[in-house]
Amino acid sequence: MNGEPAILGGPKAVSFDYSMLRERSGREAERAVLAAMRQGRLSAHRISDLLAELEAGFAARQRAKHALSFNSCTSSLFAAMFAIGLRPGDELIVPAYGYHAAVHPILYTGAIPVFCDVEPTSFSLDTEQVVARITDRTRGIVDINMWGIPGDLRRLREIADAHDLYLIEDASRGLGGTVGDNAIGSIGHIGCFSFSTGKVISASEGGILVTDDDVLYSRALSIGHPVFREPADRQYVAFSDTALGVKHNIHPLSVCIASAKLKELQKRSLQCGENYASFLRALDGLPFLRTMKTKPADRRGAWSGIAFSYDSRALGLSTQLFAEALRAEGCRVKMEYESNILYRGNALRNAHLFFETPTIGPPGPFPVTETIGKELLVAEGVVSYSIPIDELADAYGHAVEKVASAAAAIGRQYSE
Repeated sequence: MNGEPAILGGPKAVSFDYSMLRERSGREAERAVLAAMRQGRLSAHRISDLLAELEAGFAARQRAKHALSFNSCTSSLFAAMFAIGLRPGDELIVPAYGYHAAVHPILYTGAIPVFCDVEPTSFSLDTEQVVARITDRTRGIVDINMWGIPGDLRRLREIADAHDLYLIEDASRGLGGTVGDNAIGSIGHIGCFSFSTGKVISASEGGILVTDDDVLYSRALSIGHPVFREPADRQYVAFSDTALGVKHNIHPLSVCIASAKLKELQKRSLQCGENYASFLRALDGLPFLRTMKTKPADRRGAWSGIAFSYDSRALGLSTQLFAEALRAEGCRVKMEYESNILYRGNALRNAHLFFETPTIGPPGPFPVTETIGKELLVAEGVVSYSIPIDELADAYGHAVEKVASAAAAIGRQYSE
């Protein structure tokens, strides 16, 4: 017996104490932060040993030659685009659906974002459409890992290599995941990761870039890391003192926190994977929901949320009303942000206020992306990195069943 849904006056299905999911830095991170503050190590040069340790450890974890930290993943993406040498009029193939930070930096280079639809299982780039959008002006491809599920990154790398292009991975939610034996973020020429709130390595703010290419590393270093660094390619040594006048370096206290959490990455990733599996067990088998799964040989990136598609035709409730009913049950569920439909984003539509009117690549149609905007629901921050959450996952499953069993009554109540 599912009971009366909360939106119609019944009790909530979810009584979980969400404060248990609140991220805490841990004792090692606290000790490192306090030590840095007490010793006055609050600038880049005073904490260079810890910074070198963080970058070396991260590079080793990703099996990459170089790692370079930043104040955000957005800055690392900007540096990646600078590193590959984007010029005005160049084209960069980007997903029609994703996070704005992987597209907006293109505007600063004068290059042209060419939107491409995504495939429906991972929301990663549709590889056939990528090939169709390559022209003699194409300089590279950007793929976005939105919800931890990797796309066909190996095929994207094959396409990039075959056409002498660069592949940039926005792996901000992909850390800890793999495609076969390869770490997400290390299949492209450059991979970019986030240390911001909600990530498996959360250091308040921060990001990091990995690459095996000496020139790409040196160019990324030159755009935003003045002093105390030596470029791998000696032709860029002139910029080792001042860079190009921009500072993108990570905050010293974020270094302390990220270094501590890097040591716990495997443990935190495994717990996140187990918790995600709990949500899949609770939500799978419902004909009106589609959860996101990795291929058998791959592993999902450690991200603290779950995304699933809802078929409104099956229950007769709009996506908005279905989400509202779940929130009434105590679920932290919301519809996908309109801003993640990138070609409709306000910033791109109004970029002429800051840049020469940008040229956007060929229009759609983008049928998969349009469907995402109508069907996708997201519950962020519910897949813990540190504690089992079977009870919470089961409660979400119960909430969905309550709403589904009373869909007709909910529909009548809210259509009057």
